[in-house]
Formats: sequence, C-alpha cells, structure tokens
Amino acid sequence: MPRICMLLACSLLCLPALAQEEGAAAPPAAVLSAPLDPGLVQRQKIVDALRAKLAAMALSQNSDYDFASFMQLYDQAAAQMAAIEMREGTDGDMKALARQTLAAGRKRDAKLDTWIAQFRKFN
Repeated sequence: MPRICMLLACSLLCLPALAQEEGAAAPPAAVLSAPLDPGLVQRQKIVDALRAKLAAMALSQNSDYDFASFMQLYDQAAAQMAAIEMREGTDGDMKALARQTLAAGRKRDAKLDTWIAQFRKFN
C-alpha cells in the first residue's frame, strides 16, 4: 500500500510532461524566444528538490502516514511556487490562483500537522 503513495506523488510530478507529450498546445513562439524567466528557474529548482525529497523519503509501511508526509512536501513546494507567482506574476487570474493555493495549503497543512502529531503519539 505505501507504494501507492509513492506512485501518486510521482504521477503528480509527471502530469505536466505527459500533457505536453500528448498534444497539448505548444507555447507561442514569442514565449520560446523570450529571455529565461527567473521565476521559471526558481520553480524548476523547487520541483527538482521535491523530486529528490520524495525519492529519498523512507516509507513507514503505513499508507495514511506516507500520504500525509508526501502531501506536506507537495504543499511546501506549491506554497513556494505560489509565492514566486505572487511576487513576479503579472496575470491577475494567476495571482488569484496563487493566493487560493496558499490559503488552501495552509488549511491542509494544519490538518496534516495535527494528524501526523496524533499518529506519532500513538505509534
């Protein structure tokens, strides 16, 4: 069962690449020829770090605990990327999505923190 958590986490990281491979619209030529966006470089570093953390994470053999642990890492990465969007983004809709991502992540993290603390208390 813990392998399911690892597969879920890995699949979340692979979805953007799969969408592009399956015929998603290519970025406009202007985007491809523009100077490299520093936010993009920062977001890529966040994704790379998340992949490394997920790969290095020792599984507990408890699916619920592993899921909660994976989600904490995912939420940390999402919050970091949302903060970059808030700082560097120019599209109002994307900035609103970043704000929503931060708010939802904080609520979810509070639940995960409480659940993990209870789990550790009794295990």
